[in-house]
Amino acid sequence: MPNYNFNFRFFAHTTDVAEYIHKRREDEEEGETQLNQIKERKLRERAKLEEEFRTAKAERDKINPNLLEEQLEIAEYTADRTGVGYPVPQEGREP
Repeated sequence: MPNYNFNFRFFAHTTDVAEYIHKRREDEEEGETQLNQIKERKLRERAKLEEEFRTAKAERDKINPNLLEEQLEIAEYTADRTGVGYPVPQEGREP
């Protein structure tokens, strides 16, 4: 004669385990969904900031398109006058 009590306990235990596993999978999927949403939001924010940076840089370049050339000329002039910025070869000495 089969032991129905044992079979019922085993069935109850396996359903509890199955429910636990199912719940855990749902929680993991929900966590992954939330993580993906956070990643997507950060990517959108970064893209927005990069676009603002490019816009600001374009506006700055519109104001003064020769800005880099002017900065280079100023740096060379300053280095020529002070000797700071790049080594100035001196006679008898190698840089």
